[in-house]
Amino acid sequence: MTERAYGSFAEFYPFYLSQHVHPVCRGLHAAGVLVVLTSGVLLLATGHPGLLALLPVIGYGFSWTGHFVFERNVPATF
Repeated sequence: MTERAYGSFAEFYPFYLSQHVHPVCRGLHAAGVLVVLTSGVLLLATGHPGLLALLPVIGYGFSWTGHFVFERNVPATF
């Protein structure tokens, strides 16, 4: 895999946008963020902080589904 180096956000942003064209992918990213934030607050409020370790799995699960299934590209985390 070739690693890309960007000198500025202005150089990076067009590539980022090209990896998030499908509206369902973008929606899954937004849903993942909302689910993680809501779950995190609820886990802390109910006294289950040990389950916070699951939050990255949940959040990335939404995003990875968007990339693999709808965008048909590889997420930057890989």
